[in-house]
Amino acid sequence: MSDHVDADVLQGLRQIMEDGFTELVELFLRESAAQHEQLQRLWIAGERETIVALAHSLKGSCANMGANGCAGIAAEVEKLAQHERWDDVPSLLSALEQEMKFAHGELAHLS
Repeated sequence: MSDHVDADVLQGLRQIMEDGFTELVELFLRESAAQHEQLQRLWIAGERETIVALAHSLKGSCANMGANGCAGIAAEVEKLAQHERWDDVPSLLSALEQEMKFAHGELAHLS
């Protein structure tokens, strides 16, 4: 793996999940993409209060899969939203999209 996905985390998940590892990766790929799309929609719709909870959820999912870059950006979105500092959220959502492309690309090879 690379800087986008922690190989040690994935190895631990592979050992724990055994035959279910591929299904876990596929589920993460689908759900994290959907969560990111929803974050984008919430931002466009101006539904700021929901962004905190969704960013928190995405942060945890990404961290659990070893997608630490994604988790870090989602954490920053969560923090800014909690403090209602909205100016930097659009650029972070763009950065999250890019980082997710890298992480998803690496993880897709495992499923």
